[in-house]
Amino acid sequence: MNLTKKILLVFVLTSILLTYEIAVAFENGQAATLVLGQSSFTTGTSGTTASTLSAPRHLAFDSSGNLWVVDNSNNRILRYDAPFTDGEAATLVLGQSSFTTGTSGTTASTLNGPFGIAFDSSGNLFVADFSNHRILRYDAPFTDGEAATLVLGQADFTSGSANRGGSVAANTLSNPIRVEFDSSGNLFVADASNNRILRYDAPFTDGEAATLVLGQSSFTTSTSGTTASTLSAPRHVEFDSSGNLFVADGSNNRILRYDAPFTDGEAATLVLGQSSFTTSTTSTTASTLNAPFGHAFDSSGNLFVVDRGNHRILRYDAPFTDGEAATLVLGQSSFTTGTSGTTASKLNLPFGIAFDSSGNLFVVDGSNNRILRYDGPIAVADTASTGGGPHGDISAPSFSLDKFTFARSFPEHVLNTIQDDPYIPIESIKDETLALPFVINENGYAISKYTNTIVTNTIETGNPVNVKLNLSDETGIEHVALYTNLRGDQREISSSDTYIIFDEYKELEVIDPHQFFSFANVTVYENQTKYSINFNVTFAKPMEKSDIIFRIWDDRRNMADTKIFDALEIVGDDITKEEQFSLLLAEPAVKQAESSEFALFDKEKSLVLEGWAGYYQESFSDSSILQTLGFEGSYIPYWVKKTFGEGIHNEDLEVTDLKVALEYLIKIGVVK
Repeated sequence: MNLTKKILLVFVLTSILLTYEIAVAFENGQAATLVLGQSSFTTGTSGTTASTLSAPRHLAFDSSGNLWVVDNSNNRILRYDAPFTDGEAATLVLGQSSFTTGTSGTTASTLNGPFGIAFDSSGNLFVADFSNHRILRYDAPFTDGEAATLVLGQADFTSGSANRGGSVAANTLSNPIRVEFDSSGNLFVADASNNRILRYDAPFTDGEAATLVLGQSSFTTSTSGTTASTLSAPRHVEFDSSGNLFVADGSNNRILRYDAPFTDGEAATLVLGQSSFTTSTTSTTASTLNAPFGHAFDSSGNLFVVDRGNHRILRYDAPFTDGEAATLVLGQSSFTTGTSGTTASKLNLPFGIAFDSSGNLFVVDGSNNRILRYDGPIAVADTASTGGGPHGDISAPSFSLDKFTFARSFPEHVLNTIQDDPYIPIESIKDETLALPFVINENGYAISKYTNTIVTNTIETGNPVNVKLNLSDETGIEHVALYTNLRGDQREISSSDTYIIFDEYKELEVIDPHQFFSFANVTVYENQTKYSINFNVTFAKPMEKSDIIFRIWDDRRNMADTKIFDALEIVGDDITKEEQFSLLLAEPAVKQAESSEFALFDKEKSLVLEGWAGYYQESFSDSSILQTLGFEGSYIPYWVKKTFGEGIHNEDLEVTDLKVALEYLIKIGVVK
């Protein structure tokens, strides 16, 4: 590679691996990267098989990252197992005895036009069985065609009349459309045709009465209205991080917020999509809506809204104000267009959305009979990490709480359960044979289970930092989070805005709003009777003396925290991109990639690459793109495609150099 091309590769890789907050956020009109229910992005036919859908309406993720889809016209719920590939087949069905039947019914094992789903804290699935006017609970672990074990809205599993065939009451429903749980495990239901939201208090019993109503002044009224305390065909309910309830008020073309704690018939305090609580007009602008049907919050608290009638998804940025304008649109090229379509960048009457654990947005594209994934902001871990789970020959079994309670997995040589004085700094120990529970760059500490102070580790920017937690093999490792950028009196997890979350079954999550990290990953090693989880980071800028808090939990969310005060201080100057990449290009992985020889592509294949950046109308799946380039795989982050596509289109990047960079990104696990 000549000098010009090497410099170009440095800048291309720099934009990919370091400036992730600029390169990887959602963009207006961006193309989806994954499709389920169809074999390509340009088909929209319905079907009744394990790999097809008919009028999907909602979706949700279980605790393992698998995707569950409400397949309305097939009267069933489907589960798709992660990791996902274009057009993959579902692996489980509820509401039907097989994947090739789609009949409706009113029994404990059948459905009639289901519309919404949600998981409780135990992993059980609740279904809004719309046309049977009821809510059903299916108990985990699930099997094909299993029977529900709980019914709300009806007296039994074989009744299916609206409002139980009589007048509206606290124990009746009429076309329930969505369900959601609050932090206490109580169930909120959007009772669409009764123009109200109901709360059912846990633990649940068959046919129980609701205990709270919103949108009506009592449980025996069901009139629609356009005020701060009334609703007209509500479509969806979702809680923000403060426990406030956001409602998609469909026929009023607006989103309402009800502030907790709730009281019967209370007035909403915020409206989006309208300029006031007494208007309900439709339009196609950044501040208006047309039959909103769902919403979800991203990890920053911004609200994404399904603007069904405008065939688009809108994002409203927090903090919210009445009638504010959206800042992002998906499914359209601008805020003033509202046409439907069947491509990777168009939608046709979307019905629901949900975020996966990596921040990617999944959309129910109802009239296209498909599910789409839009790749969201990619954390630094996805640019410089080998992934979230164990690697190589490492095996990390999940742990059980009885062997783990309150950090008892720390090695037995730790002398003090609670440090005599947790604010007197502990000196480090170099003897690795002690298998110390906490290590920073080979400085080990005999920490206690709860609160500790250590002699601060001062490290310069640009130098690698290894923070190690050693656990016994009685527990294994499933979920571990490291929280930092904590100082002074702010010594609680809630005060941290910089953290890394490792989950054996998910992508690594790195939250780094200040861009401290230029590199971050997690590796897990087994050493006889111990497991070692290693958080490996490099700082690009200084960080004041900070605490570290570890939170370890199992998949039932039983957890233990261990605090290490004054653990880390980063000093020195900000490291420039050029300085960091002078090190990167010297690594063997890149040198090996540079030595590869590839043939140039013809213009037709170059157009495929230009399509990544939106310069070419045809859409291509990730797997077909990789196959065209001579690689195997099924996932390319959107920001990678955007960067390379622009380079090809602007003739700043030759395909030979592109393949060198791709080979490296595959090697480090960014492209899969």
